[in-house]
Amino acid sequence: AGDIALYRDRLYGRPMRFEHWSTAMHQGAAAGAGMAGDPQPFTAPAYFFSSLFGVFIQIGGNFDPDDCIQVGSPEDGSVGYYSFTEGVIEGYAVLNRPKEEEQAAQQLIIKRAGRDEAREALGE
Repeated sequence: AGDIALYRDRLYGRPMRFEHWSTAMHQGAAAGAGMAGDPQPFTAPAYFFSSLFGVFIQIGGNFDPDDCIQVGSPEDGSVGYYSFTEGVIEGYAVLNRPKEEEQAAQQLIIKRAGRDEAREALGE
């Protein structure tokens, strides 16, 4: 477990490595629970955030810009892009969006929600 560990991602069914402290934190909790006899598989979507020149950036899951819906407007300084693969939400990239929207996107990814459900939940 750790931020440089290569792991088989249960959401996407392939090996991944996501280099951010949040991945190490979630993987460590899952590993510790397993060692304590309470196995809890690591299923959190990969995630990171940063703040750059006053813009709060959050990216999670498997973001692919080829098939996205947009919530908000770049002109207003707050926009979210939510990406899909074969009609299932897999990732997001958001700028200055509410934390609750980003948390909703993570839950939709875990649930493997379709495009219509994601649009309704995200308010597009």
